[in-house]
Amino acid sequence: SLFDIKFNDLWRYRDLLLMFVKRDFVSFYKQTVLGPLWFFIQPIFTTLVFTFVLGAFWYSPLMFGKFWMKIMKPEGCTKEEMEKLQKEMVKFYALQFLLTLVTMYVLYANVKWSGQDKGIWFAFFMWLGYVMPTQVAGVIWGNTEKKYWSKQISIMISYQLITLLVASAMFSTF
Repeated sequence: SLFDIKFNDLWRYRDLLLMFVKRDFVSFYKQTVLGPLWFFIQPIFTTLVFTFVLGAFWYSPLMFGKFWMKIMKPEGCTKEEMEKLQKEMVKFYALQFLLTLVTMYVLYANVKWSGQDKGIWFAFFMWLGYVMPTQVAGVIWGNTEKKYWSKQISIMISYQLITLLVASAMFSTF
């Protein structure tokens, strides 16, 4: 039967078993440059790209970009100030990339650790306990006018919630 395992035979042929495991491992990762690291890198970078694409769409004029620009008030800047801000954006995007990479790694590790069926719940509670309060505090203590608080908070926390839930669902498929 399937569960009738003879451990003495397994021990006796352990070298053969180890050779089979090694062969399968090598053949699985043989064609990848990064080898077994690809197992972790691929899902994290896939969701990272998704996060940036969703963010570009979310804050574009098609969704909430016009309102977002109204809140942030860049029209009060001079042309020189706007050019300076645009040049500094590369640094901000690089920092945001690294921070999102850390977030996606933590989410990936916890989805894999807690089980794929609980990944969505973990993402939700990660958002509820950490992301949402931080975003709300950032708006309240930022320089946004009070009349825009509810809209700005709604835009920011809904983007973060969707990002975490979809990323968790993506991790569950890997």
